[in-house]
Amino acid sequence: MFISPKIKIIGKHIKENFYCNLCNYPLLTLEDFNKEKLYQCCHECYLSFIESRKNEWKNGWRPNKKEIDSYISIRNKLYNKKEK
Repeated sequence: MFISPKIKIIGKHIKENFYCNLCNYPLLTLEDFNKEKLYQCCHECYLSFIESRKNEWKNGWRPNKKEIDSYISIRNKLYNKKEK
């Protein structure tokens, strides 16, 4: 029996992003994927950066690198405490 190694994609090809564009954490929950489609970030980043600034976000505002680095540092500390 012969099986062709070629893969044929039928229908629409949807590119999924599996990491948050802001914090680079993996998208894990349905909320993460929903927020990624709407705002290009995970649910946690949405709550931290976007929820209170929706109009600014729509007009192009984005947190600067220093704000994101500080947020990631705090988030890492929170997750590391949970693992102990």
